[in-house]
Amino acid sequence: MTPAPLFLLTLILSFCSIVYELLLAQSMSATLGNSFLRYNVTIGLYLASLGAGAILCSKRGEDDLLPLLIDVELALTLLGALSPLLILFFDTAAFKSAGGSRLYTALVYGFDHALIVAIGLLSGYELPLLMRLGKDLSNEVLAVDYLGTLLGALCFPLLLLPSLGVLSAAALTALLNALCALYLLLFLKQDLRRLALCGLGAALCLALIGARGLVESAATAWYLQR
Repeated sequence: MTPAPLFLLTLILSFCSIVYELLLAQSMSATLGNSFLRYNVTIGLYLASLGAGAILCSKRGEDDLLPLLIDVELALTLLGALSPLLILFFDTAAFKSAGGSRLYTALVYGFDHALIVAIGLLSGYELPLLMRLGKDLSNEVLAVDYLGTLLGALCFPLLLLPSLGVLSAAALTALLNALCALYLLLFLKQDLRRLALCGLGAALCLALIGARGLVESAATAWYLQR
């Protein structure tokens, strides 16, 4: 892979990674309150999960790099697009079944933090894979990754959240993952299964963005049934 596409991929994927972290923290703040605690716990747990994902990635062989990165992007497309909705729906379902008891707290905390770990592990695969694909460009890839993180950290509070809200921001970010997977598929010939999954993921993201008002209304109505 040539430097320019590699750097652009790195920039986009690091952008998506930090935005997912902030989306998860914002979603948990909305359902559980105490934004200061939610953001700090989310950041810490997410970073630890990134490290664990990087360790797991180091055990994969060179032949698996490109297919694995595509699979990671497809998984992030699904989880990333649905994560705010999953947090909202699970919180409401747990409240209906367990009320304000300790069981409710345990269920919601367990589910929300498991989602953070899952997305963190997947995101942890990305940078090592990109660095290995870049071979002699690993330092440059790392620098671009930091730049993408900065852009995501600025765009989330200044652009994405005010203009789109949590649900549509998650879908738009996941769409970027799907488009990256689609680009990477150009290097794998006759991979119809992954191509179909990529198309379905992109369609899901576009549907969530296109039906933004309906999705937000349905999610709000569900949450108010608590």
